[in-house]
Amino acid sequence: MPGVYALHAGLRLRWYSLASGRLLLRHWQWFVLAGLIVPGIPFVSLLAAPAQLLGGIFTPGHETWATLVSILVVQAFALLWLAPQRETLAGGDFAHYLAALPIPDGVRRAVDLTLLAVADIPILLVCGMAFVQALGAGAVSICAALAVLVITIPAMQMLLLHWRPLVIVSVLIADLLLAMSPTTPALVAAALAFAILAIIIPGRIQRLAFSLPQARKLSTDLSPTHRLAPSLHIQLQVLAQRPLATAPRLLLALGLAVAGDALIEAFHFDTRSMPVAIVALAIAALVLSGFYRLLRDAHAPMLTFLASLPLRPNHWLVRDVAFVLLLGLVPLALLIAALGLHDLSTPLTLTLLAGTYLVLLSVLRLPLAWGGRLAPIFGALIAAGWASTAIAAVVR
Repeated sequence: MPGVYALHAGLRLRWYSLASGRLLLRHWQWFVLAGLIVPGIPFVSLLAAPAQLLGGIFTPGHETWATLVSILVVQAFALLWLAPQRETLAGGDFAHYLAALPIPDGVRRAVDLTLLAVADIPILLVCGMAFVQALGAGAVSICAALAVLVITIPAMQMLLLHWRPLVIVSVLIADLLLAMSPTTPALVAAALAFAILAIIIPGRIQRLAFSLPQARKLSTDLSPTHRLAPSLHIQLQVLAQRPLATAPRLLLALGLAVAGDALIEAFHFDTRSMPVAIVALAIAALVLSGFYRLLRDAHAPMLTFLASLPLRPNHWLVRDVAFVLLLGLVPLALLIAALGLHDLSTPLTLTLLAGTYLVLLSVLRLPLAWGGRLAPIFGALIAAGWASTAIAAVVR
């Protein structure tokens, strides 16, 4: 077992160091610029602010929501630091080959943690500076800082390497326990226990499920996606395999609809409500149109193979447009419901608004096909033109 770990870890670390070294050589100008702009020693100065934020979590007197927000900010910083390195940490082009090797799960997890420890050297330095600040607050504060470290690096960052939904539940519980009282020993110990469970338990549950014949049959024959149409199954897989490109767009489109509803309510449902809803729909359509590029890039490697099949040339074009329209129904429903429930417009006007919004979302596929590098500008102009026309039509 130690020999397997040493060989696996050595190969992964060698690949990570070579890939990171090439990246640093290509972008060395940014480090020179940081040395000229940032006062003092740039590396220390850039780490001082997050270390002060992390150290301030464990000082008494903070409210629960402020502590929780600070913990989430630290964890978001750690995820953003690791996100561009995900493919390199996973093993690069040989990640699928490594996944097929008979390597024990414990060895794989140990190697992943080793890679994370190397990649997170700046974050570990921040935590070390925060630990120094927590020394004067007592042993409980040091344990709380250790709990945040365990939650952030082994638990949260493993989500980027291996998607396990149970980890999110354990991490959120641990964050809430720490936010309630970071100076209470029982809560700190419970948070640390949930952080450790987030690392150990999900893999064991996954192995248990796949080791039982009935669970194996349930996971293959009766899975929810098994009964979906093949094209929709493929499109959902494209989104699931690219969470860093998919989740922000979906959250932003949903956030625009929620913000539009909140702004309409803040305006007390007066004449400004319709323009707010139209602008929110236009921006949401522009955001969701980015899925056209994501789906097109996913289909590109298979174009030669698809050309040999008895399919129409516009097979994926029609299905991709329909899929993006399906995603666009969520913000549309939220905003149209807010307008309709408060009688801000006639049903005919709302129906026409919904129909033209779907047409806009379909037309935004054209700049991607014909616009080239100017596609984002053309898309923004189309969305702005639709919004101005719709506002002029409904506001009289």
